[in-house]
Amino acid sequence: MPLEDYLMPNESIRYKSDFDVVYGDKEYTVVLTDIRLILYSRRGLLFKSDDVLTEAIKDIQGIEYK
Repeated sequence: MPLEDYLMPNESIRYKSDFDVVYGDKEYTVVLTDIRLILYSRRGLLFKSDDVLTEAIKDIQGIEYK
């Protein structure tokens, strides 16, 4: 499934990283929408699967990165 299939109705992408970040020993693309922060990765060589982590922006109290 493409990333757009995971968006809620009327949710629009504000920022999409052109680099990957590592979270939990896995690499993700960072996508920021007007509602959520999404970590998205497409995995697999033959059988593709999506790995999606989301967090509502209103619930985020802080972000730390190196």
